[in-house]
Amino acid sequence: MNYILIGAFWGVVLSGAYYFYFYPRRFDFFSLGFAASVFYFLPGLWGKLQYISPTMTEFDLSVSVEPLTYVVFIFVLLGIILGGIVYEKMPSMKITIVFPNNDNIYKYCTLLFVVMLFLSTKSFLIDYLLVTDKRIIINNIDIKFVLFQYSILFLIVSTSISDKNYLQLGIAIGCVLLILALNFRFVLVIAGMSIITAIFFNKKPMSFARRYYYYLLSLPFVLIFVMALKTFVVYVKYFGIVTGFMQYIADFDVQSFLLPGAEFFVTTNILNEVISQNFHIDNTYLLYVPIYMLPIPSSVFNIPSNIFNTLFQPQLFADIEWGMAYNPWAEAIAAGGFTLLLIYIMVYVFSLGISNWLIKSNNLGVKTIGTLCGTFWAFYFHRNSLLSEFAYIRYIVWIGLLLLICATVASFLFKCMVFLKR
Repeated sequence: MNYILIGAFWGVVLSGAYYFYFYPRRFDFFSLGFAASVFYFLPGLWGKLQYISPTMTEFDLSVSVEPLTYVVFIFVLLGIILGGIVYEKMPSMKITIVFPNNDNIYKYCTLLFVVMLFLSTKSFLIDYLLVTDKRIIINNIDIKFVLFQYSILFLIVSTSISDKNYLQLGIAIGCVLLILALNFRFVLVIAGMSIITAIFFNKKPMSFARRYYYYLLSLPFVLIFVMALKTFVVYVKYFGIVTGFMQYIADFDVQSFLLPGAEFFVTTNILNEVISQNFHIDNTYLLYVPIYMLPIPSSVFNIPSNIFNTLFQPQLFADIEWGMAYNPWAEAIAAGGFTLLLIYIMVYVFSLGISNWLIKSNNLGVKTIGTLCGTFWAFYFHRNSLLSEFAYIRYIVWIGLLLLICATVASFLFKCMVFLKR
C-alpha cells in the first residue's frame, strides 16, 4: 500500500514541478507555495521519518510515514496545482489603490520606523548578542524586538523591489545580519523568498527551469546553507569568527548538524502521530481566528496562539521538553477530519491568489504588504497553526497600514511645504 502511495506522491510532485517550473507561466506565490510544500513533505519521497527523541542527537529513520499522511500530502499539492491553473485562467486584473504617497517617502518612513525600533530594543540586542542558548533569548523577547524584525522585512523588501537606495539597502542588510547573529533565520528566509518572488513575478511568463536553471541547481546548496546557519552561529559565538569557522568545518557532519531535528521531520511527525493515534481536539478555539487579526495582544482573550501545541504535545510527545513547531494540516485533521482539511487547503490556496493580486499594485506599500503576506502563507504556514499564522499576518497588515498612513501624511505635508514656498 505504501509503495503505491509513494509512487502517487512522486507522480504529483513531478507533475506539479513540470507545471510550475517547466511550463511557460509566471513565477508567483503558487510556484513558491508548491516548492515550500514539497520541502515540508520531503520525508514522503522516501517514506521514513526521524524518530523524535528528547535530545535529537542521533539520526534515526525508524518511523514509517502513515498512508493517510500521504493522502494529506497529495491533497495539499493537488490543491495548489488546481489553484495555480484556475488563477492562470482568470482574467488578469491589476489592483489600483489610491494612496497619495511617494515611494521614496514611503521608504524613508520605513527607515525611520526601523531606526526608532532599533534604538528602543538596543539594550536587548547588546545583552543577548553573544548568548549561545537560543531558548534563553526566546524567553526574553519582548514586543519591541518582534516589531523590529517585521520593520526590517518591510525595509529590505520595499527597497529591493523598487528603485534602489543603496544606503537604505545596506542598513537593511546590516539589520538582517544582526538578527541572524542572534540565531534567528526568520528574517533572512522570509526576506529572501519575498524578494525573489517579487522580482520574478514581474517578468514575462516563461519556463522558469529552462531560463533560470542555475537557480534550481543552486537550490540544494542554499537549503544546506540556511539549515547549517543554526549551528554555525553557535560556533561563531562560542569560538569567535575565524576559530569558529575552522572548528565548524572540522566538526561538520550532515547527519549530526543538518538532519537531526530538521523542521520537515518535526512537522511531518506531528501530522503522522495525529493520524496514527487518531488524535482529536475540540475545535471551538478556531472561532477566535478573526480576533487574531486585531491589533491588540491575544493574551487579552486568554487564547494563546500556541494552543494547538499545548493540546497535542503533552499527549503525543510527552517526553519532549523543547517546544515543537506546529502543522496546520495536522491541526485540521485533529479538529475536523478531512472536511476541515479541505477548508484549510482552500484558505491556503485562496490566500496565495489574493497575494498574487496585491503584488500587482501600483503602490509600493501595498505591494510590500502583498509580497510579505504571500511569503508567509506560501512557506511559513506549513510550520504554524491557523491561529499563529494569523498572529504573524496581523503584524504585516497593521505595520503595513501604519507605514502607508505615515507616508501619506508625510507626502501631504511635503506638498504643502512646496506650495507655501512658491
